[in-house]
Amino acid sequence: MHDAGSFTVRAHIPGTVTLTEDMLAAFWFRLVEEGIADSLFYDGGVRGVGDFTAFMTDSSVYCYAVYDGEAPLALTWLNNFAGRTAMMHFAVFKAGLGMKSVLGRYVVQFLLHGKDAEGRYCLDSLYGLTPEPYVHVLRFIRRLGFRQLGVLPGAVCLSNGQNGEAPRHVGGVISVCTRESLNLQVAG
Repeated sequence: MHDAGSFTVRAHIPGTVTLTEDMLAAFWFRLVEEGIADSLFYDGGVRGVGDFTAFMTDSSVYCYAVYDGEAPLALTWLNNFAGRTAMMHFAVFKAGLGMKSVLGRYVVQFLLHGKDAEGRYCLDSLYGLTPEPYVHVLRFIRRLGFRQLGVLPGAVCLSNGQNGEAPRHVGGVISVCTRESLNLQVAG
């Protein structure tokens, strides 16, 4: 088992930029090479390296990468903030697949236990809207402590433009993870 204590996090967030645009561009090419990009950006809104770096460097997106030494293992970003709640997105690179649950739990703990300069928690909860057909992702996020609250019929458009397929609307599974539910999971 891998020790999560050896992970480091680099960020591209307002006030902290330890992930440069060149590093982000390299992540895009890795996502494409590893076959992750199309399923991750299923709505077709990010189609190339320029779209990706522009999106990840937007001030409304908080992007983080988890490293083991100099090896990037996972990429996560937050957007659609509502107060101290944010929508979370997560991708594990092939180098991290053997420890994806450890990485996922590490990222969720990192995000929900992060504090500001005054010692207050930065976030109270994370949420997601996952395409209903992505059953492997839904199983994974349950293991991380997310509770699935329900399905919004037709809320997700799968339109990554692959193979000339027409866009199709599927249900979006709403899930949430709070610091309190994580603490209950650890205690239970």
